[in-house]
Amino acid sequence: MSVRARLADTFRDAYGRAPEGLWAAPGRVNLIGEHTDYNDGFVLPVALAQRVVVAAALSPGRTTRLRSMQSPGDEVTVGATSVTPGEVTGWGAYVAGVA
Repeated sequence: MSVRARLADTFRDAYGRAPEGLWAAPGRVNLIGEHTDYNDGFVLPVALAQRVVVAAALSPGRTTRLRSMQSPGDEVTVGATSVTPGEVTGWGAYVAGVA
């Protein structure tokens, strides 16, 4: 079974419905030039084979519920319109930072 199929099944089991979409992004590492690209410096980013895959669906209310297949049973709730730095810890902080 593919990662996408497993992710969709896991989402369905957790939330009782299919996700509205699945998205993936490759990992990235900068071989040279960390923090210089936005200062007109030279960089050499390289995409990695590892990737992040996300299943998502809209929900009512102002909170976002997050789960990770790497931490089964661990759900993180984020107030997407009111989250503050340091409020969310662990793996959920990466997602909260985007919010």
